[in-house]
Amino acid sequence: MNNTSNEYNQTDRDLMARVLSNHNIGAAWQHVKRNKGAAGIDNMSIEEFNHFAKLHWLGIKQQLLSGTYQPLPVKRVMIPKPDGGERMLGSLLLSTE
Repeated sequence: MNNTSNEYNQTDRDLMARVLSNHNIGAAWQHVKRNKGAAGIDNMSIEEFNHFAKLHWLGIKQQLLSGTYQPLPVKRVMIPKPDGGERMLGSLLLSTE
């Protein structure tokens, strides 16, 4: 994406279209479900997300393709590592506007 505007060049558009293809999104969703993905910062369960996505995905996808999507801030938390250290974990909220 061009750093000075919301316009994509053709390479960006092609890549974004591939990332957001029905096949790729479907495969990603199946992976999350298979791994019993945990709720994020919004506390939305997999079942709730499925309903949310049916209502909002096309609009979000269009915003992503047009370069106009504005994600909400990321909440970062520290999680413990097995060796006793910590690592940063970030969680995004999806915006439907």
